[in-house]
Amino acid sequence: MALRPGSWLLAAASLVLISGGGCRGQNMMIQTQTVAVGSSANTVNMRGLLDEMVDYDNIACWPLQEFKVRQASSYDRARIAPDKPGWFSNNDGSNYVRTEIHDGREERVLIDVDGPGAIVRFFLTSSGSRDGRVRVYLDGNDTPAIVWPTIDLMDGAINVAPPLLERNPPPLDHGGATLYLPIPYAEHCKVTIEESDPATAGGRYYHIDYRTYSPGTVVETFDTASLQSDQSDIDRVNKLLSYPPVPVATKSEGIDRSLAPGAIASVHLPPGPGAVKQLELTVASDLTPAAREQALRSVVIRGTFDDQAETIWCPVGDFEGSGAGGRPVASWYRTVDNKGQAVCRWVMPYHSSGTLSLENLGDRAVHVKLIASVAPWTWDDRSMYFHCSWHQQVNIPARPFRDWNFVTMAGRGVLVGDVMSVFNPIPSWYGEGNEKIWVDDDTFPSHLGTGTEDYYNASWAPNPIYQTPFSNHPRIDDPLSQGQNVYTRSRNLDVIPFDTSLKFDFEIETWKDSLVDYAATTYWYGSPGTKGGLPPEPVEARRPVPMLPPPMVIQGALECESLPVVAHSPGLVVEPQNMRYTEGLWSTNTHLLIRGKQVGDYVELSIPAPGNTPRRLTLYATKAYDYGILKFTVNGIPVEDAFDGYARSPEPFGPISLGVFTPEDGKLVLCAEIAGTNPASGGLHYLAALDAVVVSE
Repeated sequence: MALRPGSWLLAAASLVLISGGGCRGQNMMIQTQTVAVGSSANTVNMRGLLDEMVDYDNIACWPLQEFKVRQASSYDRARIAPDKPGWFSNNDGSNYVRTEIHDGREERVLIDVDGPGAIVRFFLTSSGSRDGRVRVYLDGNDTPAIVWPTIDLMDGAINVAPPLLERNPPPLDHGGATLYLPIPYAEHCKVTIEESDPATAGGRYYHIDYRTYSPGTVVETFDTASLQSDQSDIDRVNKLLSYPPVPVATKSEGIDRSLAPGAIASVHLPPGPGAVKQLELTVASDLTPAAREQALRSVVIRGTFDDQAETIWCPVGDFEGSGAGGRPVASWYRTVDNKGQAVCRWVMPYHSSGTLSLENLGDRAVHVKLIASVAPWTWDDRSMYFHCSWHQQVNIPARPFRDWNFVTMAGRGVLVGDVMSVFNPIPSWYGEGNEKIWVDDDTFPSHLGTGTEDYYNASWAPNPIYQTPFSNHPRIDDPLSQGQNVYTRSRNLDVIPFDTSLKFDFEIETWKDSLVDYAATTYWYGSPGTKGGLPPEPVEARRPVPMLPPPMVIQGALECESLPVVAHSPGLVVEPQNMRYTEGLWSTNTHLLIRGKQVGDYVELSIPAPGNTPRRLTLYATKAYDYGILKFTVNGIPVEDAFDGYARSPEPFGPISLGVFTPEDGKLVLCAEIAGTNPASGGLHYLAALDAVVVSE
């Protein structure tokens, strides 16, 4: 039934039979397999960390063995402080702690930290040769525990299958990869790079996210023997990460109806203590893709637990991890298809009560469906509330560079993931900016990266669409990042706990000046009383999702790249060329490129012109620095004036009046022939391009 604007629909979710939810180390039933929760109470080891990685409940609990997570990276060392020059410097490659000599080898130190701790994410990519070695030294030993034979984490030192070790998705193959297999150490960790030839090394870009446990925590140090003995656990975890398990449950529908503009539909959760283990959301699956895209931004999900202030307020599409547009996502915590359907596996504990709502801020009715799967939860002092905040700002000037805030929290909690949704109006990379995460009493960000794509586990940019359990790039409208772009990252072992505060900024740093739109979704957990995020932004959620304008079209024109080529000189290449990345406007963003090599090269195009009524022919063409001079005939009749295609930079040109001609056999045959070249031209000299032609009576 349709709801009146502002009315409430109350529906109860059924109790789902999932055993042992909570923070005290109980086991959780996942399909038919029981998975131990985390490391033992006394020891941190690889097996326990692997179990922790695939335990949905663990992320909702303050760490049993407390730790801090920091990041070592190759960020530009000119960055000193926000009020000092160099804060946005961008020479982010090949910056190290120091250089050491080992047995005559020169080794550059990426990280040198005391334990007890564990590496929980290792990102590495290069702009040059991969020749060299990467070594990991643990607990002060002079013999490395791991040696990669090249500057490439995929190169055999650790034979681990994806997704724990995965090739980064680059446009060019520079050996980029990300390792999520944990490397625990009891006393100390040092990672080095040895270059075979520094002259060909190029830039080395790295992130090493690492935990430092409280003093006295017992940690079993990684070794290759443990890697072999834990292989079955590694294989099991890789399988779980690739195919996220569904809690064993019977479910009932909480909301399933049309939501009128301004209406709110809610589901009250069963009395606690309990936890939402899974949310299934379907929004606007019956609408066109364009209408669904707007509905996923204008329908928001809201959540309140116990006596806390509202902890969830987010457009549904952003909450699901797909940002603007509802594109597919396949990650550990979220699965989204391209029809408005999603499953979210963020655990949401509550002590006594909880309410989840969907609110339609749009201007049309939308069919919505929400299924909440709930289980008992053992509430204790480690249990935390789930938070999801959303923030959007449009028309942000890209100059000067700036820090843009995703979220700021006060109190105790854990950062567990985010979504970045960017509308970029120009075909030029927007993501030179780095993340800056300040934790507790940081005087300098404890997380400072090397570029937007690196934060999301991709090497170089722009990137193709990719899906992994930990990071995803579900949308890129254009190969050069014009239009909508969405990245998302969720954190397993690399969650970031904070005791008193956390501030998460991202730099807005682009190749070219423009006005960009940013929307940020942040997932985090907080102990009772922890506050953060920004107030709800209904005005922004109502705002139409921006789209690229359609390409310019010359009224009444026939596109030259679509006309039949009836003849050309031997060996001449004639092909469409996309001009949308070049300043200027070409009809449909494309012209017909003629790759002339010499005087006399020609091409003939057949132009439809039914009947025998004389027609006026008007041409639109292109000029550029390496273009030649064209002469024309129409049905064999010479056109009086030649066309000089030279210009210092590419530019559309027209109209060019070719004259009036009588069709033969229902067509006009236009011949364009290279007649020479301008003395100022350079490069290949004899290229040419035709954009469109208008036939009029």
